[in-house]
This record gives sequence, C-alpha cells and structure tokens, in this order.
Amino acid sequence: MIRLFFILLLVLPPALLADDEHLRLALVFEDLSSSSDKLAFVDSKMPLIEMHAAGDESKIHKIHAFLVKALQSEEYRRSKAEVYKRQFSEEELRQLIELVKTPAYKLLNERRHDIALDTQRTMILFMQKTLQDFQNLDGD
Repeated sequence: MIRLFFILLLVLPPALLADDEHLRLALVFEDLSSSSDKLAFVDSKMPLIEMHAAGDESKIHKIHAFLVKALQSEEYRRSKAEVYKRQFSEEELRQLIELVKTPAYKLLNERRHDIALDTQRTMILFMQKTLQDFQNLDGD
C-alpha cells in the first residue's frame, strides 16, 4: 500500500495534487463559514415550504425533513466547496479562512438567519411602499 502511494506521487501530475489542496481549503472554508444550524435555515424558509405544500401538514413535514437532511449531507458540503474552489484561489481561501475565525465573523454567522428573516420582512415592506409610491405617481 505504501509502495502504491509513492508510485502515485511519482505519476500524478503536480496540478492534480495542487487541486486536492485547493479542494481541501474550500472544504475547510465551507466547514467554518457555513451555518451548522441547518434546521434554523430550513425553518426560515417555512413560508415558501407552506406555500409549496398548499397547507398540507404531512407534505410540509416531509419537505422540511427532506431539506434538513439534504443540507446536512456530505454531497451538499462538497457541492458548496466546489463553488468556493471555482470562485476563489487557494490564497484567497486561506485569507477567508482566517477571516471566518475572527470573533466579528462568528457573531455575524450566529445571527445570519435572524438577519435574513429581518431583511426579508424589511424588503417586502420597502417594495410595497415603493410600489405604492409608483402607483401614486402614475395616477397623477
């Protein structure tokens, strides 16, 4: 087994080995930056789930459970890491990893779901007011 490892090291192109480091950094960033509370994230989407399920409590429960399980999967984790790998260089990922370790980022991450809900409510009210203002202008 050890011999196979050394043979692979000699045969594999350096770019492939670097790619593994890039993915490793992307996975570390995903683990540190992603909310560990997938339940809270799915709960924040309940109005959409309820709308999709048309009020069917059984369907709502099934969709909710399915989404929580999907967001906790290794496939989801790796999919997000692949996005980070495409979007950021290795050096940028190293910098982002340092950023997410700071107390300020941890505070922001703790409150991300509350911020998202508050932002949604605020934007709905803003858009309603803006549309009303537009209708008032259009009526003149």
